[in-house]
This record gives sequence, structure tokens and C-alpha cells, in this order.
Amino acid sequence: MGECEHLFLNQNNVPGKGNMRNWIDDNLSWKFALLLCVAVWIMYYFMFLGRARVDVVVEVEQATWFKIYWAGESEEFSEKRMEQVRVSPEHDSYAFYIKNIGDIEKLRVDTQEYTGTAVLTSLRIHQKGYRDIILDSPESFSKLVPLFDIVDSNVVDGKLVVHSKGNDPNFELQLKEKEKADYGLLEEFLRFVALGCIVFIIYRAAHNLAKDYSYVPVCLVVVLALAATMAVTSKNNGHPDEFVHVAAVEYYKNNWLPPAVDDESIQDSYSPYGVSRLHTNEIYYFVAGKFAKFTEPFFINDYIPCRMFNVFLLLIIVLYTTQVAEARIMALPLLISPQIWYLYSYCNSDGFSLTVAFFAACQLMLTNSMFNRFLAGHVSFSWLLRGCVVGLVLGQLFLLKNNYLPFTAFLLFVAGLAFLRLSDWEAKLSFLRRAAILFAIGLALFGGKKIADYSVNGSSRQALISESRAAHATPMYSHDSKLDEMHGGLYMKERGVTLPEIIFQHRWFEKTFRSAFGVYGYFQYSATKAFYNLVRWSGVLLALYLFGTIMIRGDAVGRICALTVLGLSAALIAVSLGHSWMSDFQPQGRYLFPIVGMLIILCGQNRNVISCRWVSLLSVWMFFLSLYSYISVALFQMVRGTVI
Repeated sequence: MGECEHLFLNQNNVPGKGNMRNWIDDNLSWKFALLLCVAVWIMYYFMFLGRARVDVVVEVEQATWFKIYWAGESEEFSEKRMEQVRVSPEHDSYAFYIKNIGDIEKLRVDTQEYTGTAVLTSLRIHQKGYRDIILDSPESFSKLVPLFDIVDSNVVDGKLVVHSKGNDPNFELQLKEKEKADYGLLEEFLRFVALGCIVFIIYRAAHNLAKDYSYVPVCLVVVLALAATMAVTSKNNGHPDEFVHVAAVEYYKNNWLPPAVDDESIQDSYSPYGVSRLHTNEIYYFVAGKFAKFTEPFFINDYIPCRMFNVFLLLIIVLYTTQVAEARIMALPLLISPQIWYLYSYCNSDGFSLTVAFFAACQLMLTNSMFNRFLAGHVSFSWLLRGCVVGLVLGQLFLLKNNYLPFTAFLLFVAGLAFLRLSDWEAKLSFLRRAAILFAIGLALFGGKKIADYSVNGSSRQALISESRAAHATPMYSHDSKLDEMHGGLYMKERGVTLPEIIFQHRWFEKTFRSAFGVYGYFQYSATKAFYNLVRWSGVLLALYLFGTIMIRGDAVGRICALTVLGLSAALIAVSLGHSWMSDFQPQGRYLFPIVGMLIILCGQNRNVISCRWVSLLSVWMFFLSLYSYISVALFQMVRGTVI
């Protein structure tokens, strides 16, 4: 029985003579299931029982943040002890969680972040073991003591009307005297029992999915359904820079050549920075445009055909993993973050880049891939056809976003190590000859793109792009503007902001981390701090297991590759940090997703030394955390427009 099967219950559960190993496996499986139950119980306690739920009804004049800070005895209010929720004029009811109120002495309530009026109808804080703290009357609202930026606050028709004179109006609420209440131990005990039963039922019913990582395609089908739902239900331009991505894709619906830089028909494709995606080296917009042209009769909304290309790419990954068992472990990194899934739900080039990285990695690492069959096979028509397909896939690596260059470098590095391990010169010469053919095919694709650009805009293309950028950039983002007239996030180094301030005061690492694990829309929809902390330590545990296993159980090549991934990842993070400091402060986790591509290669390279049981446990755990975030934050807030 393979180790992967131990992840789930064995059907042979009656020990008998000559069946000692099955009996041991069976008992180990039940202990493993109990471990899962304990993990679920711990998560339930810290996510729901050990925190206080805040329900607020507030009316605002514009989209803003409603925040609550907390402090214990002898503590000051801090950004580290705060939770917030995005509020808008379209809705008035919201809910979120804060720390256990047993440790809180006072709260700071920030009703809005603008100069103007907000109306607080009610504020309710609920936690097991304490009586609810409710503010919904003139007497209860009087407990809110104005601190800063408040002109006046009056109760009108039972609601607290707040008039602010600045962008940071806030109140203080003392919580020193909290009334105890019945905890409901029996109710919670029964809930724990029910959660345990659910875990055991799922555990036993899913045992057949353990073999060959068969649960991976199932999980990917769930991701596909969620991404498709977001694609067809979310509003137009509800996602980062989607309007410029859609405009670029729309151009290639009816055009085969790149546009002239001064073409007036592409004005909608320019961002506030004066940049058009049509002027990049990326091939995504051409391919997505042709796909959108094919699918546009099926949709009324013009955005949906543009979004469906990424959904289609995810479908291809699903179908591939259902057919190629070896690829399933390589798809595990795609399950660990909802931000990855989010890329497949709207029009953007990141999802395409990650898909190309996945298939390029599979071609390199899987023993029966087209790439390896091309290297080892006899010359024939089918052999040449395989070479063309592989060459086109690999050629696209040079037509992706620039941040995928470290992934491409790592892919070539791994291929180079494989070349060095060949036994004799004849094998090495054969490898080089056939690799040269693939390189020539990829170079033809890359060169074709360059020739097309040159045929339209000539040798002065780059100068024309610079002129166009200056002409189309808004003053706030224009290079020609004075520094004090630019957006505050541009050229922060020139403004005198130090690198430590970027890291600690502006919290670059924290913002980058969160936006890599579930921040949606134009960065206004996010989960709670407790969720990100849970994801953080789960991710650390998974990384420690993966790299620790490779360093302990892997061979020399595996160790070298693991260290190379760490080095390239650090370099990519450093470049992104430097860009935010010296050019444009944009701490976005998706810029670091080439690391996911490198992890895909590591998983394929070390699939024989990685424990199916433990990598599956940690990956599935993060999958369910991602599922929670995508459903409760992304879909619920972006599709329904409300917050939970």
C-alpha cells in the first residue's frame, strides 16, 4: 500500500493473522483523522469562539473604511491592534471580528476616513461568555467619547450623526466593566462533537481520492467553479486595472498586427500612468483577443468574453491533471492561495503567465511529457509535431510579464543540470541538437512578435512609446510633473522616505503578503487579521516541510535547486521592494507569483521524496482556508456587495 493511501482510511479495518501491517495502517489512519479533528477544533476556537464579533450599521457619503482599534491596560492604540471593514453608500450593514474582549480595556471607533458626515445606527459587540455590548440609543451613544477630528456628534431619530473636520474622526469607548454571561458549554460541546463527526465522515468517504493525488483535480474543479462564478457575476472593471486589460484584448478581437503607437482607436487602453498593455512584449492580449472574438456571441456583457479566456486556461489545467497523474503534485501550489484563483476570474495577463509556467514546468519534469519524448524519440512526423508544440510553449516564456524572468532562468537552470547529468557525450550532443530545434521554434515566435512591432512602428517604436506615455499620463502620474504634484506613492525615496520606513511604517511586507493570499477588487476587500495570521503560519509550516524534506531526503541536485529557488525568490522580493521604494509604491503579492512557478518545478522534481500524507494535509488545509476567503470575502463582497 502506497504512503499516499495512508492519508485516508483503509477499508481493511479488521486485524487478523498475517494482516498486522493493515492493522497498523488502520490505527495510524484513525490517529491521523483525530489530528485533523484537533486542527479543525483549534481553528474554530481561535476564528470564532476566541474573538468578538462586531455588527455595525452605518451610513456613509463615500466608500471608506470603518475601523476599530483596541488596547489593553497601559497600552496605546496601534495599527497592529486594529480591524477594519470597507463600507460604501450602497450598503449599511457590516460585520467583522476583533480580539477577545476579555483582554481589552478600551476601543477606538473610527466611523469614516473623510471630511463630512456619517450616520451610526447601531454597534453591537458579541462574544461567548460576555453580555452583548450594544450602542443603539441616546444613552448608549453617550459612552462614545469624541477624540479627534469631530466637529459634533448628535443623536437624531435614534441615530448618531457624526460631522468630521478631518480624515480621521474617532471616538473612545471604555470596556473596563464587562458583564459576564452564560458560556453555553453544552451547546459548544455538541458543536465540537458535530464538527468532529463531519471531519471523520469526509475523511472516510474521500479515501479513494488519496491515490495518485486524485483529490487535486477535484479541488481544481471547485476552483474552476468559483472563478467562473466571479467572472460572470462581478461588475465591469471591478478588478485591478481591468479596464486597460479589456481594452487591449478588445483591440485584438479584430486586428492581427500590433497597433501604431499614435493610433487613436486605442485611447481607452491607456492607464493613468500613460501606459498601454498593447505596447508590451506580452502575447497574452493577442491570444485572449482571438478567444474573446470566438466566444463573444455567447455573452451580452463585453467584459465576460475577455474574462473567459483565463477561465478556459484553468479548465485546461483541470483536464490535464485528470489525465496526467504525475502532474497533480505539481498543481498543489495552485491550491494554496485564493489570490491565484482570483487571477483566473477576470481579464489580466498574470493568469496566462502562471499557466504557461505550469505547463512549461510539466514539460520539463514529467518523464512522459512531449518535451522528454522529443528529446528521446526517433525522428518522425509525430516527433516533429511534438517539437513544434513544445517549442511554442517554451517560446511563450519570453513573451510573458517581466517578473517571470526569474522563473524562466530557473527552468533553464534545471534543464542545464539535467544536461550535466547525462552519462556520455553522444547523449549530450543529442540533447543539444534537439534543444537547439526547440530554441529555434521559440525564437521564431519571439522574433515574429518583434518583427510585427517593427513593421508597424519602425525602429523609433520605443521613442514613440515614451512620447505617448507623456501625452496620456494624468498629471498625478506624469514624469513631467513636479514631485510635490505627483501621487504620494511615487518616488518615495526622492521624497526622503527611508527603506526602513517603507518596511515598518508603510508595512510593505505585510501588505504584499496579504495581497498574495486574498485581497480582492481594487484592494478594498480583505479578510480579518486573524485569518491572515492563520494563513501565515500555515504557509510557514508548509514551506518548512517542503524545503526541509528536500534538504534532508533529497539528492544533491534537489538541494541545489531548493537553495536556488530561495535565492531567486529573495531577489524577486528585493526587486519588488526596491520598485516600491524608488519608483511606485505597489506592494502587490501577484508580482511574486513566479515563485509559485518555481515551487511547481520543485514539487515535480522531488515527488519521490515528498510524503504524500503530510504535503497533502498541509496543502488541503491551506486549500480550505483559501476556500473560506474566496467565498466569504471575494464572492460575498464583490458579487453581492455586502460584507461578512
